Amino acid sequence: LYVDSVIAPLLPDMRKSRELGDTVKRALDETLGQGALGNRLVSFKLWRRDGTILYAKDPTLIGKTFEPNPHLIAAFAGNVVAEYNDVSDDVENRGNKTFAQPLFEIYNPVREPWSGEVVAVSEFYEVADEFQATLR
Repeated sequence: LYVDSVIAPLLPDMRKSRELGDTVKRALDETLGQGALGNRLVSFKLWRRDGTILYAKDPTLIGKTFEPNPHLIAAFAGNVVAEYNDVSDDVENRGNKTFAQPLFEIYNPVREPWSGEVVAVSEFYEVADEFQATLR
């Protein structure tokens, strides 16, 4: 719901745009970095169907292309995929100490508001320490 109501309207026409402009990147930075969400959000990526990262909390990843994993493929098919696990094995996350804590890994289709077509996928990691505490 957050992706559909807050993130999708910030994006340009993703059928025509191959990258995000600076204004959109700043808007995403501000939106994702504030409030309670900003405190719990460890990482955020916005993917193009071909495996290119359009936006990332870590700007060094923007423009890089990776082989789409099964979760990304499922999200481009219109499914929300969520996991509670060790995400440090994902290729683009290897070596990142940020991922040494319990996290929810969530892939969410980003749909064009007017057509419902999946035009991108958001991948985000949210701190899951409270959830982990309930498992003990």
